Amino acid sequence: MNIKLISRYLGATLIFNGIFMLLSMVVSILSGMDSSFTPLLISGFITLIVGCFPLIFVRTAEDINISEGFAITILAWLLSCVFGMLPYLLWGGEFTLANALFESVSGFTTTGATILNDIEALPNGLIFWRSSTHFIGGVGGGQIVQNVGIAEIIVAEVFLDGIAPFLGKGELHQQQAAQIGDLHIRQAVATQERRRADACYT
Repeated sequence: MNIKLISRYLGATLIFNGIFMLLSMVVSILSGMDSSFTPLLISGFITLIVGCFPLIFVRTAEDINISEGFAITILAWLLSCVFGMLPYLLWGGEFTLANALFESVSGFTTTGATILNDIEALPNGLIFWRSSTHFIGGVGGGQIVQNVGIAEIIVAEVFLDGIAPFLGKGELHQQQAAQIGDLHIRQAVATQERRRADACYT
């Protein structure tokens, strides 16, 4: 397994996340420099700097194999969730370490769960970042459903039903989560049927 190659793709993932953090910072500026400006600025620069290191020191781009592809997928999700919690954690409020990580994982996995009692109480920059995590997670989730099938659905269900209740606060948007889960299931089933049809013709 080519660790350098994997780190290069992970760096690109972090840069992608960092760009959205800075876009959220722009939203904060347009909203009159709300309280999320500094957390988003610090988080964006940290994420971009860490993401740039592999691209600077690893210049070769080779084809990836299956095991490297799985490693990139899993580690990209994990790193996105860890760095994605930084704006929440630095902003403070209801976001303890556990709550910030929960909100980040919820966004990137598009489960629709939240620890917040009133989402609209967040500053606009942080609301934009929260929405961005759902967008980034949705794009990545679509790829995982196409390539791995049911795996993401299992992760989302375990997270929603197994971990969330133990936090004991906030509300879970179960209806929204169920709709997202149903959509992923339909996509996964359609993909599997398409693969079986293609296999029959080959």
